[in-house]
Amino acid sequence: MEDFRNERDATTVLVRESALENQNHLNTEEINTKEIKLYLDGMTSEMVSNDAANHRGMLLSYTGVDCAAMALQAEIDMKAENSVEKMLCHLMAMSYKGSLEVMGKAFLEDDVVIQSQRLKASSKLMDSFSKAMLIMHRVKTGGNQNIVVQHVTVSDGGQAVIGNIKGRGEL
Repeated sequence: MEDFRNERDATTVLVRESALENQNHLNTEEINTKEIKLYLDGMTSEMVSNDAANHRGMLLSYTGVDCAAMALQAEIDMKAENSVEKMLCHLMAMSYKGSLEVMGKAFLEDDVVIQSQRLKASSKLMDSFSKAMLIMHRVKTGGNQNIVVQHVTVSDGGQAVIGNIKGRGEL
């Protein structure tokens, strides 16, 4: 599987070659150098983007979770605009499906210790899903909150009603 992926993911091959040449982890300076090398090797940003999309798709199928359709639907529903948003959608789909599968196995388990471990694992996956949803919300809204403050003045002898008021006969 690794050989197949390497053949299709030219960006990974180039980054690995650079890392082996330097025997270091890539830092910002080396990444900038890599961008120049990619340009010189005739790779366009579109080619890198296609490599990344192929890599994400292969990871979805490689994990064994079998949630590619769910992840792609999440991309559509969340209107993912870039690779980071797409990866968050994939994380959410994998966490969701994994948590339900582990929980299903926990309910069928007779051993209380193993059942407890599976429920804990399921809970962690649900937490990952929730955190990814919060991150996606922050990414989409720019992290801004809208708070509406309304003031009500009540004169002597008056009454104030707080809430949504509907007229007679309205539901």
